[in-house]
Amino acid sequence: MDAVTSKLCERLDELAADYDNWHAPLVDEFSERLAKLSQDGFNPHALESFRKELMEREASLRSEKDTDGAINPALECLCTSYLQCGSATRAEVRAFVAQRESLCTFVLSYAIGLTAQVTSVDDTSKLILALAAMSIENCGCDYRDTLTTLADLYVGAEEIGIDPKPVFEAIAELSTDSPTSGGCESLMEILRHFERCAVVAERRSMGRPYRETK
Repeated sequence: MDAVTSKLCERLDELAADYDNWHAPLVDEFSERLAKLSQDGFNPHALESFRKELMEREASLRSEKDTDGAINPALECLCTSYLQCGSATRAEVRAFVAQRESLCTFVLSYAIGLTAQVTSVDDTSKLILALAAMSIENCGCDYRDTLTTLADLYVGAEEIGIDPKPVFEAIAELSTDSPTSGGCESLMEILRHFERCAVVAERRSMGRPYRETK
């Protein structure tokens, strides 16, 4: 890993570790809730409700601690470096993030946050950064989050006059072509042919983002 990228990873590791220490009590609380759900018998609605509540609580806590204010600038630098470095360093960055669950979540949240900022043709650079973050996160959390975030980026870009296909194809070439821990067979192939995914047609028919800002 080159010196600049290595330094960025060190800083992100410090921020993630600090967050983990502060976040530990919440983890314990949700572990207890999850155990109770298991005892009561899982059902899809209860599990999805629990998942959404967890994501909302995570976002609220990060806001209270202003973690995003500290980590997002570092993630922007990491994504910029990722776009410029060689394939070996990109693989090291993906592996680095994959080994840190909270950091993986932060990278995904950063990409999700950027979707709302792509509002005109002048925001193509933000679309590229968001896709770089998705390439780094490499479907490490959940394929549903990956697909819906990518759909919001793809169709959102279309709606404001940006042709997303060449941008998705370019980031595909920087991504890995192997199964991911979050359930995607290949993020490279997903990005390369994303216009064929059913989630794109669904997002178009919805006429609104999967994640609307309140």
